Amino acid sequence: MLPDKVIIPDEKNIKLALEFGFGSSRSDIDNGIKTFVDCLVKKYGVDDRYIYELHVFKKVVEKGEEFIKFKIYWMKIKISKEGRPLRLSAVYSENGKYFIKYVYLDTMEYKTIPYSDEVMLKFC
Repeated sequence: MLPDKVIIPDEKNIKLALEFGFGSSRSDIDNGIKTFVDCLVKKYGVDDRYIYELHVFKKVVEKGEEFIKFKIYWMKIKISKEGRPLRLSAVYSENGKYFIKYVYLDTMEYKTIPYSDEVMLKFC
């Protein structure tokens, strides 16, 4: 299930990572790509002409354990309250929960926090 909304600050420079957990090794990795991208278009109004980078991963799992994980990336630099440059690295789903990952650019230290619209708006 996708979150109700996803904020994408740079809608004309989208980088997308997908991981498909298929219940069979015979499933082709590319079969889910178009369908998932079409879901992004329909649910969030993403213009797929602006997806410039795509990383796709396949994992074979037990029947009934199939999944799709996704990350939407962009580059937007902000300054933290402490004066450190940072950028939002990804919004992704894992085990039905959504997370925000960001990186401090001065040390390349990554942090992950739970997704919330309030936090996302601070990055935008």
